[in-house]
Parts: sequence; structure tokens; C-alpha cells
Amino acid sequence: MNEQELFRAFVGGFPESLHPLDMRRFAAYALACAENGHYINLDEMLENGISQESVELFETAFTWIREAYGCLKASGRIVP
Repeated sequence: MNEQELFRAFVGGFPESLHPLDMRRFAAYALACAENGHYINLDEMLENGISQESVELFETAFTWIREAYGCLKASGRIVP
């Protein structure tokens, strides 16, 4: 799936849920953004009814995912 498809799958589920499937949808989307050098789309999250508080949490989660991806890539554990 491409980044936009992953975003649609994420917001099409229950994005504010802590269910593992919903968290996995966000993680897949965030990882695709990190791989592509993009930032997550905060505005579209808000437009899709995700609360400001949750968007802020997703932004924090994304910074951790992006940093973890960068560390794994730098260590050779992820081959581009």
C-alpha cells in the first residue's frame, strides 16, 4: 500500500482506539511517511474528525517512529 492508502486505512478504522489493529494502522502509515521523508498529515487527521488531543499524541508517536526508523537505517538493520 502507498502512503495515502495507509492513511485512508488508518482514518477509516477507529483511529482514536487503543486496539492493536488501530495502532498498527497508524504505525504502518507513520512508518511509510518516515521511509518517504514525509511528515504525517495533521490537518487531514483533524478534517477526518480526530480530536486535537489525539492528533498531538499521534504527532509525538510519529517523532519516536521516525527516530527509531532513522536509527535502524543508520545501523544497517533496514536496507533502503
